[in-house]
Amino acid sequence: MGKISNNLKILKASPEIPGMTKEETDRFLENKLNLQFATIDNKGDPNIHPVWFYYDKDEKKLFIMTHQ
Repeated sequence: MGKISNNLKILKASPEIPGMTKEETDRFLENKLNLQFATIDNKGDPNIHPVWFYYDKDEKKLFIMTHQ
C-alpha cells in the first residue's frame, strides 16, 4: 500500500460553507459514517464514490478502503 501523506489538513472548500475545527473533524471522523470521495475528470465532470474508512486518531491517519 502506498503512503500518501502524514498530514491531516482541514480546508475551507467554499467561503459559503464554514470549515471545521480540529476537534469537530475528529468527532466527525469518529462517527464511522461512509465518506464520499470525489474527483473531477478532465472534462470537469465529478466522480463521486462512497468509501469505507478507518480513522486512527492517535496516529493522525485516515485509511480509505474500496471494494477492490
